[in-house]
Amino acid sequence: MCPALSRMSSSCGTVRISGDNAWGGAGAKLTIGTGNAVEFGGGMFEGDMKTIIGTSKQITTSEGSTNVFRGSVVLEGAHNWTIGENSLMEFHKPLTCGGWSTGRGSDLNSSIMRFFGTCTIGSGQWNNLTMDYRAANNEIGSEFVLRYGISRHLLNCEWAWNTDKTCQVWLGSIIDLCGHNNKVGTFQMKANGVITNSGEKAIFWTNVTKSELKEDDSSGMMYPVYIRGDLRGPVSLGKMGPCDLTITNRAVSSSGDIVVAAGRLAFCPASSWLNAEEVIVTNALPTSGAVLEIRQAKTLGKDATVRLGNGGKLRLGVSGVDASFRQAVAWLYIDGVLLPSGYYSADRGDGTPIVPGTTPCSSLEGPGVLKCVGNGF
Repeated sequence: MCPALSRMSSSCGTVRISGDNAWGGAGAKLTIGTGNAVEFGGGMFEGDMKTIIGTSKQITTSEGSTNVFRGSVVLEGAHNWTIGENSLMEFHKPLTCGGWSTGRGSDLNSSIMRFFGTCTIGSGQWNNLTMDYRAANNEIGSEFVLRYGISRHLLNCEWAWNTDKTCQVWLGSIIDLCGHNNKVGTFQMKANGVITNSGEKAIFWTNVTKSELKEDDSSGMMYPVYIRGDLRGPVSLGKMGPCDLTITNRAVSSSGDIVVAAGRLAFCPASSWLNAEEVIVTNALPTSGAVLEIRQAKTLGKDATVRLGNGGKLRLGVSGVDASFRQAVAWLYIDGVLLPSGYYSADRGDGTPIVPGTTPCSSLEGPGVLKCVGNGF
């Protein structure tokens, strides 16, 4: 431990902390006045750190440095933390920060922030940076937006993200489930965003409680909540919440499952998820209104198993808008009961099918037909 570093302050200029330092004592405190900065050049910081920073503040790590914080870190107010290329920041206890802006590296793989303790960040912007979460229940902003530069978020534990806060993914940012289940609130992803999974099959839940979100800060226009980016690998998508989520103009490549527990998950006519293994629409509560809506014949793959339960619905097109079409799947279960192979359509309400020559099914809606191929039907 280095006693000289147990308490430091500066009223002007830049404080530079470099070399093999040990931050001293549990009461260690670094106070930075308005318009000043602190630069870390690589070191081991043992004690708890609290920074009190005014406006025009900046925290910088040197290029190629490794900075390990063994104690908790509290940063009051908003901060611009510039991470030098090929550098590592490790936080082994909780990090609390009022606001966050990081990056400037040219390669998102070159610089890493790794959290072994929970991080709570008031608002965040990440640029060309990998964020590696090793603890559960991190909180990132009242609404956290992955934008203004590409970032990768490694969710390296179960429920690393377990929040009902809004999440928007822009500009090619990547979320990797790393084989773990995670949850956010209202979720929106632009065309070049990606959710992937480098581990075993896991589910990404979104609790959609807003019907519209801003597209960007400059226009201020509101748009329905959508997913335009891709889901890759064994990624399952779970939909909760009363408001709609739409998959627009995209062929999703994931081999995961589609799960709707509340509200409407809709595929646009140009969208599909052909590799989905299980399609599960089951109301979490009888009044949850779980609906999966598809708009064309090859939205789902013919090897998919469809499970509808507790009043959950599969809508085969929009009545009065779409012509009848025929979606083929492997199996259809209603409340856990396997139905025979054959053709099914919505029940008119009197026990007769919407489409003549098919079997009526009260769990189906819309003008389309569900063909259950089963054992080669």
